[in-house]
This record gives sequence, C-alpha cells and structure tokens, in this order.
Amino acid sequence: MHNYRPVTYEDRCQIYAFLQEGVPKSLIATQIGFHLSTIYLDIRRNTVTRHGYEPPRAPAQAVKRFRRCKCVYKVAAKRFIAM
Repeated sequence: MHNYRPVTYEDRCQIYAFLQEGVPKSLIATQIGFHLSTIYLDIRRNTVTRHGYEPPRAPAQAVKRFRRCKCVYKVAAKRFIAM
C-alpha cells in the first residue's frame, strides 16, 4: 500500500527555495520525501510563465482545476427493504 500525502504549502515553499538555489529536482525529491514525478508535476502545474514557480498561487489553481473537472461525483444510496 502506498503512503499518500498531499503537497502542502510548506513543501512548496521548500521546493521554491531549492529551485532558487539551483538544486537538482532529484535531490529536492529526496530531501522533501516525494517521488521525483510529484516534484515535476507540482512545478509544471504551479508555474506561471511570467513569474516562474509560485507557491502562494498553488491552492487557488488547484481549486480552478477541480472546478474545471468534468467528472460527476455522486454518492449512491442503497435502499434496504425489510421483508
């Protein structure tokens, strides 16, 4: 079973600091404790072309992505019929 934990604001601030220092992404992943693909995905999703990687903007962008999603989330209620 995998241990899932979301990327928090503090993690994003650490990623930003490492990127500013020029640390390789593979070393960032091992230092913070995420898979390398998670680091690449977070950087790609939260990079603004003019300003680069911006950790404060990430939560708002995540909400936009969630609202844009075409998936319909439903909870199916089961009926219990007494016989």
